Amino acid sequence: MILGDMAGVESIHRDIASGRPTFHRACQTVRRNVCKEYLAGVLDFFMIAPERLSVPGFPEMIAKRRPTLIAVDEAHCISSWGMTWLYDETAKLSGARAREFFGKACNLGDTKACGLLGYMTQKGDAIDNQGAAMASEMACREGEFKACFNLGVFHYRNNRGDDDLVMARGLFEQACAAGVARACTFCGYMWETGEGGPQDTNKSRTLYQQGCEAGDKNGCAALKFK
Repeated sequence: MILGDMAGVESIHRDIASGRPTFHRACQTVRRNVCKEYLAGVLDFFMIAPERLSVPGFPEMIAKRRPTLIAVDEAHCISSWGMTWLYDETAKLSGARAREFFGKACNLGDTKACGLLGYMTQKGDAIDNQGAAMASEMACREGEFKACFNLGVFHYRNNRGDDDLVMARGLFEQACAAGVARACTFCGYMWETGEGGPQDTNKSRTLYQQGCEAGDKNGCAALKFK
């Protein structure tokens, strides 16, 4: 098994993007006898930093005795790559690359990446409603409250009846209580219209106020009509 320690990968990725040299020769940091023990089958575990794989000759050495399993630690670093692509609007297919990295990090247990994946699959060019819901629900269960808001938006916009509206209102309330400003505004609207539950204009005004004070301009705009 090879265990890949992902610490520092985010800075390495930025170094690659900027064209700066990042890697060092293997002989400077890897003891030759460790490589020999790996090839001889003496080692059960072989821990490396991921940048080691770019050192000339090292991948060829690994290929001589193929690992049975490769484990990657610190999935949040993979998520960071997704953020790099998400905000690189000049790059071709940047959205697709961001979704790719968020998906990988989500599969490795990074709940924040699951939330971002859920948001992107709703907003991106290739819309995957079911994928958005599954990723957002996973992140929401783990306390990523922006994902709860996104999941609420999904249920509201794709509602097939009262159950979806009730679910949306509950998710907005949950996210609002955790400080997600837009969720307070959305929830206020649902209390104003009576969608997904009882109608209460006083309650809706309170929620609009919460959204406004938390920084949501739409909440502030809604208060002007109250």
